Amino acid sequence: MDIAESVSFIEENGTDLEKARTRYILYGAKPEPDVVQPFIELQNADGGFPFGLAQGNPSTLNNTQVALLRLDELGMLDSATADRAFEYILKTQRDDGGWDEDASIAGYSPPPWASPGAPEARVYLSSQSAFWLAVGGYRSQPGFHKALDFLREHQEESGRFQGFLHSTWIATSVFLMAGSQCQMRPIEFLPHGAFGRIP
Repeated sequence: MDIAESVSFIEENGTDLEKARTRYILYGAKPEPDVVQPFIELQNADGGFPFGLAQGNPSTLNNTQVALLRLDELGMLDSATADRAFEYILKTQRDDGGWDEDASIAGYSPPPWASPGAPEARVYLSSQSAFWLAVGGYRSQPGFHKALDFLREHQEESGRFQGFLHSTWIATSVFLMAGSQCQMRPIEFLPHGAFGRIP
């Protein structure tokens, strides 16, 4: 891979936000406030980010997680915007320790991994939510430990976590960050199943 060519392509064709993300990831250059402000203004009053990252849509866990990734790529995971996004994740956690999208977004034709009520989507969203809580420094929060319990309950004997194969990759990272021994079984499973079928 020619990184210089990739950077040149982004500089010539990317949006201002894409350029800012690239500059921070590669060079540690903090973005200009006017570049990130339109993205920050997408955040809803509840702290979540809207479906499709389109202003006026209801907040979703999936898009809030995408927003946290972008904030991380901009060096803004310690910002007030990120704090509100983490708060949204914590306050939308279900009593069983997992997460689910609100039923109100069903009418927006969400992707399978964000379909309200779908068991495989719940494991995926819960893995992602727990991952971002770990990255954001919330590992001591009761909600994070409840999330670990939820994920353990949805782990198969093979080590795989139920649902999408990608959930196993994410959940494995979560348990590694938590320092839990539970991560060993999915690590043993992944070399055999990582390139197999995706349900």
